[in-house]
Amino acid sequence: TPPTHNLHSNPRIGKRGGGVAIFVNKKLESKCLKIPSFETFEAILVSVSFTKSTVNFVSFYRPPATKFQLFLDEFCSLLELLASRPSPFIICGDFNIHIDVNSANTTQFLELLESWDLIQHVNFFTNNYYHTLDLLLSQSSSNLINNTRKSEAFCDHCSVLATLNTISVPVENVKQVNYRAFHLINLENFKQDISDSNLCNNPCSTPHGLYNQYHSTL
Repeated sequence: TPPTHNLHSNPRIGKRGGGVAIFVNKKLESKCLKIPSFETFEAILVSVSFTKSTVNFVSFYRPPATKFQLFLDEFCSLLELLASRPSPFIICGDFNIHIDVNSANTTQFLELLESWDLIQHVNFFTNNYYHTLDLLLSQSSSNLINNTRKSEAFCDHCSVLATLNTISVPVENVKQVNYRAFHLINLENFKQDISDSNLCNNPCSTPHGLYNQYHSTL
């Protein structure tokens, strides 16, 4: 660890290598925040206090062999936790998703980011095989990321460098947000439930009654 920095780490237990970590300059106040463990990825959450703002940073790694649908569900759980905190957040790390390749997994992941109003800032290749899999994510409303650029590769991946607008980021008041977890819906069961409902089998004859029946069913 450099003498000018504090190390916050989550080492990989019982396996070879790996783990995630965040180095923070000792001039900044930082604190490691507890988050659940996940089956499909490793992550560590560190809160860093700047002069006029606080930002939550997540260092992230997803192994390539994990089940993708389970990953999406667990990633949503992480986003729910981060969104419940008053400070804006940044997620950075190796997602092992080739964002530059048009595939079903890439499409699902990008749609998930859009549904959470997140921006993916890396627009260049990040490994020796000319793919973009090391990502930098932030909330579009936070205006945190000023620019991104790549460093020289010192292994098979390059580092992603970013300049932050930390002074202009206010800490928002905590508020409760209710929403429907559409990504958890079993579509086949959902279709069958609608098909078996009175909305399809015994619809009301009046517009007002049909309106109420529609909303009570769905």
